[in-house]
Amino acid sequence: MTAPLAPLPGDAHDDLRAEVADQAARLIADSALDYQSAKQKALRRAFGNTTPPSGLVPTNEEIDRALREHLDLFDPGHAARVQQYREAGLVWLERLADHHPYLAGAAWKGVVAEHAVLHIQCFTDEAKELEIQLLDAGIDYDVVEVSHFSGRGSDVPALVFHDRDGLPVMISLYGHDDLRGALRGTQGSERGDLTGLRRLLSEPAPVPLTEADPAGDAARRRSDELDEMSGLAANIFR
Repeated sequence: MTAPLAPLPGDAHDDLRAEVADQAARLIADSALDYQSAKQKALRRAFGNTTPPSGLVPTNEEIDRALREHLDLFDPGHAARVQQYREAGLVWLERLADHHPYLAGAAWKGVVAEHAVLHIQCFTDEAKELEIQLLDAGIDYDVVEVSHFSGRGSDVPALVFHDRDGLPVMISLYGHDDLRGALRGTQGSERGDLTGLRRLLSEPAPVPLTEADPAGDAARRRSDELDEMSGLAANIFR
């Protein structure tokens, strides 16, 4: 990449950051990219080979908001998919109750794109017993390495497979000592236990933007504006 560009005025900076979040959300929804890959590709689309001004990389939370808006507007099956994933998560949390399981990721946040993975985090010192439990149930899993939820430390093992309904499932394995950090501060909102999941399932489903005309129209207008802005950014900064 070339040298970074000069800082942008406040409004332009915020709008371009929102555009990157919007583009990343579309890539996650339509191409099943992970968050980091989607951010990088969205930045390349907006700025080409030019290093973007500092502060334009959106947080995962900003992408979540953009993704929820995108799915509510353009994916009529989103609400049903959230329900499906959460109900499947409930089954797994009950099955793995001895291993301190928590639902995390898309299903917990209620932002479930078509190719999302059902992510269960287990905080257990008996990981081998958990693996035997899966094998005894006839589940053929693969073992991969995933980043620690804290973003620090060593990667952790995860068991990946498809359940009997074809949903992709990932069970990441942490030591029991990691549980305290997982529930501390903002980390605690990133996952939920069996009680929390049951509470979510008992709540009324949120009304999609497509059923709330003013919000839906405003969101569509913003989507069109961001498309135009992306083209402008590409022309200006390349």
